[in-house]
Amino acid sequence: MSGLIAAQQATPPRGTVEESLVASLRHCWETVEDDPNRGSVLMTLTQHALRDASLDGGATKAYHETAWATLAAIATSCGVRWSMPVEQVARMLVVVTDGVTLAWLVDRDSAAALDSFARQLAGVAVAAA
Repeated sequence: MSGLIAAQQATPPRGTVEESLVASLRHCWETVEDDPNRGSVLMTLTQHALRDASLDGGATKAYHETAWATLAAIATSCGVRWSMPVEQVARMLVVVTDGVTLAWLVDRDSAAALDSFARQLAGVAVAAA
């Protein structure tokens, strides 16, 4: 999710919701491709944190907060709102990016990675009232 933070800074939302999501996710994805070992270590640390009650889910909270902030910025800049609570959309974003990352760590199929998800996620946006 640190890639999403970098994406927020490097690719501010612009254009359509879909274009903003694709740009953000692509930038985020570059961090995965640039350092696959980092992605693998982060997955391992997340799994460890889930098994250690003393770590209280801080990493998971940070993932969701970053996703929420990214989605809120995109909605504001594109003049839309999400058709479901942004917390739910953020959860979808985290779940899918984690799953895609894990799949990519196994097969390295970058072409199948995130663009189709960005298009689907953009469909959850509706014009702001």
